[in-house]
Amino acid sequence: ASTASTLASAMGLYSQYSQVEKADDTSDTASFCSTDKLTGSRQSGFSLELYRRRRCTDGFCLAFLLAFLLGMAHLYRHARATGDLAKLTHGFDWKGSICGVDPAVQDKPFLFWCSPNEDQDLALLDGVCVSQCPTTSDQAHWCPGPARTFRISRPISGDLQSEEVVIGMKRNLTKTLGYPTVEAFGYCFPLHDLTLMQQVLQRTHVSSVTKQVILAGQGAVESWHFLVAVAVASVAIGYVFLFVLWNFFDKLVFALLVAAHVLLLAAAGAFAYVSFHQEHNIFRNYFSEAAAQVCAWACAGVAFVAWVFFALLCCHSRDAMA
Repeated sequence: ASTASTLASAMGLYSQYSQVEKADDTSDTASFCSTDKLTGSRQSGFSLELYRRRRCTDGFCLAFLLAFLLGMAHLYRHARATGDLAKLTHGFDWKGSICGVDPAVQDKPFLFWCSPNEDQDLALLDGVCVSQCPTTSDQAHWCPGPARTFRISRPISGDLQSEEVVIGMKRNLTKTLGYPTVEAFGYCFPLHDLTLMQQVLQRTHVSSVTKQVILAGQGAVESWHFLVAVAVASVAIGYVFLFVLWNFFDKLVFALLVAAHVLLLAAAGAFAYVSFHQEHNIFRNYFSEAAAQVCAWACAGVAFVAWVFFALLCCHSRDAMA
């Protein structure tokens, strides 16, 4: 009898609990609207109904993203079929051979620029492929000299009225001592000669990405104190902003609204003022005096119309803001 009584009591409690849960589910949507979004505190628990109502709200942007990805895939496929992507990741020497890729220089994956002579400046075609970047100045390499054009004419056999002309370019190779370098991204960059380093970055075919990485690295080394200070200040400002959001969120919203009203009205007033005082009208630098006055009035009108629309929007949404 005691067991039956206990079971009956448990069934009664379960029935009451089910009715409470059903009532909570029906009023869950309304309770969610009154939820404190900042603290996330709720009384009715997880809303299965709201979870089921979730859907994709940016269908157009999703379609645009997919079209963009398909276009990028088509460009990549076309580049693979008609071009050589190795030129983007490897250097090529004065003969046009891609270091580490072409059979003739497959065992020489690094590009080294020979030190220019007194009568020769560093140019695009001064690089040679090497097996490893030189670390001392006692290693010699076959380096090309200045380019010279040549022209050879000879008559075609059996036809005295025609001749064959061969036009080309020749470069003499000279055994030249190198200089200490450091390897980065498949290139041998000067280690101590900053002037030669600038010439390499400005006058050779080093990719723009490589240039940006090298220049960013140099700037980071030279200005690391400033970068550390910026990082510390960014973290501190982030925590201050979170503190303001947590404690003064409503005041921040109203302050931004007031600031927007003041800026729009100030802009309209300033443009209206300069339309009557041409000495302060910035449009006089680009247009005549009459056209500058019209531009100032137009800007004042645009700012005033924007303030009117913003004011109407604020009045329409005053309940939500409250």
